[in-house]
Amino acid sequence: MITLRVASFFALSVDRRQRWRQASLILGGFAAGLAVLAAVGLMHAGKIASDHSAARSPAVALSSTDDVRLLMSARAITIEGFGQVPVHWLQPVAGHDNDPLSIPPGLTRLPGPGEAVLSPGLLRAGISAGDLGLRTSQAGNRADGSIGDAGLISRSEGFVYARPPTNRSLGEGGALIPLVGYTPSQASVPVELNPDVLLFPAAALGALWMLLIPAGYLLFGCARASSPVRERRANLLWRLGVSTGRIRRLVAVESALLVAAGVTAALVVWLTVGSHATSFPLNSSELLPGAFRPPVWCSLLAGLAVILLAAIVSASARVVPRPTRVSGRRFTSLHLLPLILALIAMAISPLISGDLGLAVLFGGLLLSLLALPAVIPMLASALAHRMSGRSRPTTWLAGKRLALRAGNVSRPAVVTAALVFMAGSAFALFDGLLTAPGEFIPDGPRSVWSVNWRDSKVDDVAAIRAQAPDEVIVGAVSGEATNGLDGIPTSLGSVSFPSCEALRAFMDDAELACDGSGNLFGYQTQVGPAASDTYEVLVGAPRGTDEMDVVQLFEGLPAVNPSQLMGPTNLMDPGALWVRTGWAAAAGLLVVATVREIGDRTITSLQSQSRMLRAGLTTREARATDLIASLTPIAISIPVGYVCAVLFALRGYGRGLTGFNLSALSVVCLLVGSSAALLIVAIHAWQQRSDDQVI
Repeated sequence: MITLRVASFFALSVDRRQRWRQASLILGGFAAGLAVLAAVGLMHAGKIASDHSAARSPAVALSSTDDVRLLMSARAITIEGFGQVPVHWLQPVAGHDNDPLSIPPGLTRLPGPGEAVLSPGLLRAGISAGDLGLRTSQAGNRADGSIGDAGLISRSEGFVYARPPTNRSLGEGGALIPLVGYTPSQASVPVELNPDVLLFPAAALGALWMLLIPAGYLLFGCARASSPVRERRANLLWRLGVSTGRIRRLVAVESALLVAAGVTAALVVWLTVGSHATSFPLNSSELLPGAFRPPVWCSLLAGLAVILLAAIVSASARVVPRPTRVSGRRFTSLHLLPLILALIAMAISPLISGDLGLAVLFGGLLLSLLALPAVIPMLASALAHRMSGRSRPTTWLAGKRLALRAGNVSRPAVVTAALVFMAGSAFALFDGLLTAPGEFIPDGPRSVWSVNWRDSKVDDVAAIRAQAPDEVIVGAVSGEATNGLDGIPTSLGSVSFPSCEALRAFMDDAELACDGSGNLFGYQTQVGPAASDTYEVLVGAPRGTDEMDVVQLFEGLPAVNPSQLMGPTNLMDPGALWVRTGWAAAAGLLVVATVREIGDRTITSLQSQSRMLRAGLTTREARATDLIASLTPIAISIPVGYVCAVLFALRGYGRGLTGFNLSALSVVCLLVGSSAALLIVAIHAWQQRSDDQVI
């Protein structure tokens, strides 16, 4: 009880010299608390999305004894703003039209023949079933007939259920999937292509990477905020005989009280406003109602965790005096070990297949961020010993000071390294998700698709050509692929055009051979009628034609499946938008942490400059010494963060996950790092002018 009363007195001190620490703990508790609560909300939203995804993943019939209720053909259409949109073609087996297990979540019944049920996100974007060559169904359980929330992972996603027309079916064989129905099963059809919200594994990773770790950097710095008053109180209590353990408890309770004020404010904002959010800045995705709102007890536990962590970190700081001739924390090469292990993990990740390789890559990323607080001071300490051998007095003294207090002096640099690494890695991931899906589709003078469908009829190609405008050329594919002696395909078959003019117009190439010796995308070209068994065509359209326009040519055909071969594409991964939003949140937290650490350095710089002046240095020498000691760790942190970011981008590129534009990545990292350095110089200059005005 006495500890609480004394700690309350310390926390509520009106001494002006204590205000920086008070403001740091309260505002830091608010910002870190809100970030942790948002991380919990994001993981809750990811869990909801994963549960809904599992519910709409139908169970596959694996044996002849399974009761097959549906046949399914899973297709996809690329739509601008959505990426690849899943289109599930369903055909009920006789007698199972109204079977509850045949009806997907979010629907009241199966769509009728030739009908399609769209997600509300597609309808809001102005896309209708008619754009897919089908009629609109009212089978969804929303008022407008679209898919209900139970069958969605977000309100903004693109998703379609369709059914073949009356005179068509999904045919037999091939990629036709027999389904037991929409019921929990170990053998289910994966339905997600590029979801526009984060499923639980990605949500947990994003929360840890872009919210929890940056919030930890901020909270750790705030918990160790500089305060001459606190240091003098601790020294006085120690001289009066109060045990070190008791002093640590006082510091912990004082910090907990101040952080609790900020966390309480964060909880109020979260419970009244934040947890009800369904959309976010820099992101077009819309969550399901309530997805971002975890149970209240989860939010309270998260807030309590922030308070306890701040108290523990505050109590772990030095609270009793020690001789100035004794160096601070000693750094050895062992402090490099976590970063070395992290870099090795990222380097070898492309050699590991599947999800395990991704886990190793991102594990290395997270470990790198966690290792920086040990690595930067260690490298700064090593460089300081070399500086101590310089003949220039200010450099020599800055080296001595840095060697003595590398941990404290390097704290702004640690956050700067994290900021550089975060900026570079997030940029690489954003670039990869935005451009990598379409990276292997070559550009050209025309846009070209390969399109196939099921249950083909003799006159299908003629019907497609009849609907195509003059500038769109359709070539009919037939025949089987042939392989060379090395097993590599020498031809995928043949593609026939109605005339030589059509063949040449297909690629806008007047010199294209019409004698059967030409080759288009692996198909041997020929002029003549389409084969009777054709179920695939090549469609050549003016450059920039939208894939939706191509799909409309196949009205009335079941399970249309377009695949772009050439030209500009709308392929993208909506996850890029979440990376952009997450990077904005992480950057905000780390920028605040950087400014706060620089504020700490300003306070300690005033104290150190005063001691150097008493030791006989001139004002100019004292200021130069302090600036060199502050900028040296920054000069180390920028290359360290840059190397980590480049390695992540390079190895992620090997897995098709990140982009690797080295020049753009370098510019991003350099801008972030140099901004931190310029901020230190600007604050140093401002401090110098303020001192001169006082003098």
